[in-house]
Amino acid sequence: MLRRPFRAWIFAAVGGAWVVQSSFSSSDLRASPGGNVIPSAQGGILELPFGVGFSWATGQAVSPRLIAELEGRAALLEGGALYDAAPCSLCSRPFDGKESFAVGLSVGVSWGP
Repeated sequence: MLRRPFRAWIFAAVGGAWVVQSSFSSSDLRASPGGNVIPSAQGGILELPFGVGFSWATGQAVSPRLIAELEGRAALLEGGALYDAAPCSLCSRPFDGKESFAVGLSVGVSWGP
């Protein structure tokens, strides 16, 4: 795609995460000494990360290579109690909405051919 000392690539994948929070007593919280039990919650997300990367070699053979990647993440599926309404009067929703899209930029240095 590009001539040396430059390189470029694209990537796409499918990823997921699942979170579990066990229940606990509100007496553990400073703001609420009442001793109510906060129920457990769990939830997960399936996402599609994708992006483009570029690199530039600074010398010959084995040398430092400057790298930059621009990445996006799109939510495909979300579910579980983490995304439901607050389960009790002392609880707030951990996420105030649904995740839909995120953008990131990574910059770094690597050594290699």
